[in-house]
Amino acid sequence: HAEALRAVEVLHVAPALRIAAQAMVARTLLAQGRTAEATVLARGAAADLAQLGEIEEGEAGVRLVLVDCLEASGACEESRGVLAQARAWLMARAARISEPSWRTRFMNEVPTNAKLLTSCDARSS
Repeated sequence: HAEALRAVEVLHVAPALRIAAQAMVARTLLAQGRTAEATVLARGAAADLAQLGEIEEGEAGVRLVLVDCLEASGACEESRGVLAQARAWLMARAARISEPSWRTRFMNEVPTNAKLLTSCDARSS
């Protein structure tokens, strides 16, 4: 845990990697039941992502870990709002893919994207 946090700090020179690392550490802390710490890191990753604009890989994971952290901490209303924003982001990103089969694969076969969509479907019913 401490080494992972040090790695996050070292990655200040590579913002996209730092954001992804923060999200991974947040996911690990959440799995350990350390919800408050995970939520702080997930919020930080999401804020850094918003400031940077986008990252090439792992953007859905950043958004999804924040949703999960908020839900685990009891902030269900905020979690639903972040989830709706994440779904809108994913749909907009998918819309930029002109080839329908590639778009479908992006939505359904990239694990975090599929999980994000599944989460949206499950939580809206």
